[in-house]
Amino acid sequence: MGALDRLAVAQDRALQRLREGSPDRDLLVQLLETACLLELAKLDADLDLASCVQSAADVITAMFPVSGCSIVLDTDDGAPWTTESGAPVIEALVRCRAPITIDGAAAGELRLGPLTAELEASSFVVAAAGQLASTFGRALKAERLRRAAATATAARLAAELDDDVPADSLEAIANQLAAFPGAIGAELVVDHPAVGPPLSVRAGRADEEYRLVLSRDLSGSGLLAARVAMSPGAIAPEHALGEVLDRLVGSLERIARTQQLRREVETDPLTGLGNRRRLDRALAAALHRARRYGEQVAVLLLDLDGFKAVNDTLGHAAGDRVLRQAARAVRRVSRGYDEVVRLGGDELVIVSPTTELIGAITFAEILRSTIAETCSAALPSSIVITVSVGIALYPDSGDDAEGLLRAADGALYGAKREGKDRVCVASANDQPGGLKIASR
Repeated sequence: MGALDRLAVAQDRALQRLREGSPDRDLLVQLLETACLLELAKLDADLDLASCVQSAADVITAMFPVSGCSIVLDTDDGAPWTTESGAPVIEALVRCRAPITIDGAAAGELRLGPLTAELEASSFVVAAAGQLASTFGRALKAERLRRAAATATAARLAAELDDDVPADSLEAIANQLAAFPGAIGAELVVDHPAVGPPLSVRAGRADEEYRLVLSRDLSGSGLLAARVAMSPGAIAPEHALGEVLDRLVGSLERIARTQQLRREVETDPLTGLGNRRRLDRALAAALHRARRYGEQVAVLLLDLDGFKAVNDTLGHAAGDRVLRQAARAVRRVSRGYDEVVRLGGDELVIVSPTTELIGAITFAEILRSTIAETCSAALPSSIVITVSVGIALYPDSGDDAEGLLRAADGALYGAKREGKDRVCVASANDQPGGLKIASR
């Protein structure tokens, strides 16, 4: 039997003799008090504060003749909480209590419930509270240092959000929030054009209980929210989380400004749509995100059936008006994070992140009808404009930008070959035999 086991056996025997009314009562009480205070002194102050407080309550109920113990802690770091061990200690059952003072300020209270042996415990509870003040003071300082370090790291990541792949940085921030002292999980939710489609990244375990929720409204439109799941009794890092969110807001607005400057450079002067450089950037970003989160990306390639007749009959100025009308129609029915690009002539391409097959076909049909109606309204009845659309999906039709564009071009050619004015979907990589005609 080890030393700790022998101590536990001796402690149990002393408790039993005390409860049986041993004549050595005063000596036994002194032994129990001293042993309990020694165990409290040995508590690991490097534990997170909530665990340290729970361990202290467990030590007292295990080593002192009391039915239950509660420790109330109230510091400037967060909302007060109560930790209990043994039988619940309601106010009416408190037998004795003593304040816990840390760095000269009231920081809580130690409360003992009904005792299981007839003795005077007022001096013990004062001594125990004093010992706990020393231990909790060290644990609180250590926790503040850990929290400050975690806050600094998360804030730095938020301030340095990557312009091209912000989702990667958001994932790192969520991991850091989940590493806050006492945290068991975290989630970041971002709905802002700077990151493309709405994104939710999680780390650890985001339970329903003990969740700290903060949000920020973003300029223009959008929302940034963070949820941190905390273990019972842990100090919720509300101030720290607010600082991280404020840094994130600044980074998202910075990225939005950078993206706007890029858009001005990467814009087709006739239609106001993107040019090939913007297509390359948008497709690379969409594929990076899709690979990371297991999403799909749709690439839609379309052109205007009958557009040559407009130039030949009405002249190039009329053709330019039709192209501008088509561009307006596409932007009107596209989502804010869909990227619309003019490749040249009357050929347009749309990169549509987080879009599966049914959604892509539905989108293509809306494009087909909307563009045709918008353009035809500006032309004499003798000239009819229709739209052919080719669709390629990542990862089904191609696993890189070049392959997807090639597949979409093949699908567009198929739509033309089948009679125009229709939507055609590129076949999957592993399915020979070409194309699926989705509609007419």
